[in-house]
Amino acid sequence: DGVIAHISLHAFYQDPMHSSSADIYEEITKLQKENPVKGVILDLRFNSGGVLPQAVAVTGLFISKGIVCSIKDNHGALEHL
Repeated sequence: DGVIAHISLHAFYQDPMHSSSADIYEEITKLQKENPVKGVILDLRFNSGGVLPQAVAVTGLFISKGIVCSIKDNHGALEHL
């Protein structure tokens, strides 16, 4: 009655043509057209890091509210993403 998608993401990337969040969204949408998606395994085991706003955007695909990460600058100011 559905599938569990397995998506491996090796980096959080962004360039003028592609981004990790847009590509994952597109892939999930494509899978949903083929079968009902019951869940998603986002495999980050070999993820080398990358662009922090893309990491936040990918998280936003699965979590609708809340703080994903906090950044403290060299003056002690906190920024919550």
